[in-house]
Amino acid sequence: MKYWPTIRKELPKTLLQILISAAVFLLAPAVNAEVSNRHDRGTYRSMIASIQSEAKANKAVLDTSFAEYFPSGVIIKEFSYSAANQCLSNPLFVKQAKQADIETLYVYVRDLSLSNRYRRVVGNLAVHNRASDACFETVKQQWGQMLGPMASKNRRGHGFPRVSCENQGNRRVEAC
Repeated sequence: MKYWPTIRKELPKTLLQILISAAVFLLAPAVNAEVSNRHDRGTYRSMIASIQSEAKANKAVLDTSFAEYFPSGVIIKEFSYSAANQCLSNPLFVKQAKQADIETLYVYVRDLSLSNRYRRVVGNLAVHNRASDACFETVKQQWGQMLGPMASKNRRGHGFPRVSCENQGNRRVEAC
């Protein structure tokens, strides 16, 4: 038992080192998860900001181009929905967003792409083939019925999206 004093002296230090190692081993995944969640929330907020910028630009296109030139049927500018489309295809965005926000964005993308298609059809009819005025007016009327409410729809009625970050406990951020 000549080693007993050394063992008594070193045993607490060794046990303490084992406990510290175990605590760090168990704590590391939690710290990594928190760092990853913060990064994901930051990325989500960036995605929301890109959708907001796109929605503001689309609102300007609606107010300046569509509203002004709709009666003639020849409209130069189209709506852009690439940021919203990319966000909807991103698993991180879908994981972070509320279901109502995702549905609103799907309707937003659908309405804008449909409006762009109407613009192309009406533009072609107006420029190339004014002989079929009845067809031109019918397509333009259907297009106008879709465009009119787009400018005034609220969040539940879809229009331009109002997507928020509130489900992460952050301040509410809305577009248009």
